[in-house]
Amino acid sequence: MPLLYDEVMAAAKKRKEIRFNGSNYQQVVHFGHEVTKFQSHEPGEGQGVQVIVQDKASGHTRVFEGSYLIVANGASSCLRQQAQIDMQGECGIQHLMNIHFSSRALAKATEHRPAMLYFLFNAQVICVLVAHHFPTGEFVAQVPFFPPVQSPDDFDAATVKTLLDAAIGRTLPDLTVHSVQPWTMDCQVAERYRSGRILLAGDAAHRFPPAGGFGMNTGIQDAHNLAWKLALVLNGHVNETFLDTYEVR
Repeated sequence: MPLLYDEVMAAAKKRKEIRFNGSNYQQVVHFGHEVTKFQSHEPGEGQGVQVIVQDKASGHTRVFEGSYLIVANGASSCLRQQAQIDMQGECGIQHLMNIHFSSRALAKATEHRPAMLYFLFNAQVICVLVAHHFPTGEFVAQVPFFPPVQSPDDFDAATVKTLLDAAIGRTLPDLTVHSVQPWTMDCQVAERYRSGRILLAGDAAHRFPPAGGFGMNTGIQDAHNLAWKLALVLNGHVNETFLDTYEVR
């Protein structure tokens, strides 16, 4: 995200979209804001799309306008639901706990065989260990659990430490657990990617089982696909019906 933010800001400055005037400037990225709803007109009608955004700190709302709205606010997208686009496929194919932790000792122990994913299986635990950042020893362990026999409440601090010890094969002397959160694996795709001026992208359009990072890869491809197609439409080179090709690629 920091890399993406830097690129966005650099591109905006290059296009002079940020106009400095003392301490005031036109922002292209707003932190601490939430899109609450949108109003949209069909292509060829009205003024495009109006997005209502709330500053979560102050509660104040603002309205942003554009020709199209790309909905990329995650798997449980409230904007996709407002657009009345349903998901199709299988929901809840697996339940997992994400255990975010750090240990420089573990990073050092694995430096002879560095990898992004380690699949760990033994009599005590099954998990996938994801290496996020070796220099700081940041990892995430994904451990399956099985409702209704198990629940997230079963994963208290002592249980988590026991699971990690069993997965690693020894006690980590510098283990720091940052968070323990449940998530549900789905295998679904939106029934359509477009509704008039509304276009879905990323997890809002498809929920991939996380094998090989296909969710992120496909989300990036969505953005690339939309970028050049929207550019052609907005610059008047093709009719807006060309956006229908986004869904079929």
